[in-house]
Amino acid sequence: MIKLIDRVKRRQYWPLKGILLLVVLKLLRSQPMYGKQIVDTIEKKYNVKIPKSVIYFLLRRLEKRDIVASEWDTSKSGPARRVYVLTEFGVEFLEDKLSKIKKILPVLEDLVS
Repeated sequence: MIKLIDRVKRRQYWPLKGILLLVVLKLLRSQPMYGKQIVDTIEKKYNVKIPKSVIYFLLRRLEKRDIVASEWDTSKSGPARRVYVLTEFGVEFLEDKLSKIKKILPVLEDLVS
């Protein structure tokens, strides 16, 4: 029963998987952000609640692929926080994905209309 519940929880986010990646990269293109900032911005801007664990898992994967980089920010009072930035490769990656989406945008618009 627990395995079934886990699969249902994972499937809950699968339609957003590729889109979530692009949303995170686009946010990081505008400015460096903390993981929690990304979660809060997505919730505020798109009215979608994404668990922090999903965002942090995605950020770790992106960092392993050199799409994002991170460093510890210890300049503010309180605990140190990891801040994420888009790498040059990440900018190229994002631009490539967005150009492909622009090409299929008419198809997507037709699907949702």
